[in-house]
Amino acid sequence: MVVLFTSAAYLLLFLPATVAACWIVPARWRVGLLLAASYVFYLSWNPRYGALLAASTVVNFAIARRLPSARSPRALLAAGVAFNLGVLAYFKYVGLFTKSAADLIDWLGLAHRGSFDGLQVLLPLAISFFTFEMISVQVDVYRGDVRVGRFLEFAAYKAFFPKLVSGPITRYRELAPQLEQPQPLRFEQFQSGVALFALGLAKKLVIADNCAVLANALFDDPSSANSGTAAVGILAFGVQIYLDFSAYTDMARGASRMLGLELPRNFNFPYAATSPSDFWRRWHMSLSRWLRDYLYIPLGGNRHGRFNTYRNLMLTMLLGGLVARRGLAFRPLGGDLGCPALCVACDARGASPARGRRCGSWPAGHAHRGVRGLGLLPCPHARSGIRRLRRARARAAPALGADRAVLLGARMARAHGAARVRAGEWRGGLGGGQAP
Repeated sequence: MVVLFTSAAYLLLFLPATVAACWIVPARWRVGLLLAASYVFYLSWNPRYGALLAASTVVNFAIARRLPSARSPRALLAAGVAFNLGVLAYFKYVGLFTKSAADLIDWLGLAHRGSFDGLQVLLPLAISFFTFEMISVQVDVYRGDVRVGRFLEFAAYKAFFPKLVSGPITRYRELAPQLEQPQPLRFEQFQSGVALFALGLAKKLVIADNCAVLANALFDDPSSANSGTAAVGILAFGVQIYLDFSAYTDMARGASRMLGLELPRNFNFPYAATSPSDFWRRWHMSLSRWLRDYLYIPLGGNRHGRFNTYRNLMLTMLLGGLVARRGLAFRPLGGDLGCPALCVACDARGASPARGRRCGSWPAGHAHRGVRGLGLLPCPHARSGIRRLRRARARAAPALGADRAVLLGARMARAHGAARVRAGEWRGGLGGGQAP
């Protein structure tokens, strides 16, 4: 199986052969070679779904080319988005819904057990990633940000194998210019790609896989764990899930550099984040930007009042969890990730759910107390404290003398500046996104 970046077939055969061929053939043939290699990569997983990838490419290319001259661009865009989401929904949820219906029928006694077990639908590889990318292409063309060129470059952009399995989600304007005007391959870029690929491989095989052993030992038998082993298992799981994902991204970007192409960065030390907004600017950055630009801002962002801002945050996270993951169990993902965003938005706007005044009716108010108790949110009384400090300085200045009054003023200015910085870090909801 070639599709695993850590498999022997990929490491010893497919990737070296593809890189060597790209360095040998003329630059004008490189795009066609990458397209052929990408389809070999995808077909090695399941040949039946190669036709799905090709058909989706043809349909999306036709829509993107037609959009600028269409009599009703909005209707054509809606049809294109509906096509992509319809394909995604069929493969992700038809099997789930039919199995649930079969269980319900069996529970009601309307059919014998085993007479109908639901449709067995195999989820195509990377369907979420290329659905996101195709929607972004159509929306960008509709907005006039990009124009789709030749079919060869478009097909190579969609099927480009390093990013196909685990991302990063790449915009058309980020990769298409590199395909349309291929640059001479440079040995320095090749060296950088080898180093980045080796780093990702080491993160996956040396660290992430060993952390998985500790995490699995805890979650497979949690009743036998004490506080120490539970803490170790939980920390190991956090390290594993980050390094596992970022390792595949590093390997994808490294392989792409060996081929003379650059993919966007997807992780930027997310566990060093200082706030939830900062975390989402560091974790799976390509998905966070996609959710912001194609869901959060089109829904209205933070432009139309506090209620609509909170609604847009929750809808963005709920829809993102439903589309990016398989199964109805991921619907709570929006609640888990949206409630901290609501707390952040409430606090940045001066609201205090903990006091039950402006946002007291929101469920986020209860989470707000716990998050503030951990010291993760700034104090809502910072401004009133600074005002009191100013009044104290004004009363004390005649008695303190000029030097001590200046010193007190400097301390007050530093405190005021720190409070404004903290408030600024938490303002803006999801990634600080606001419509341009």
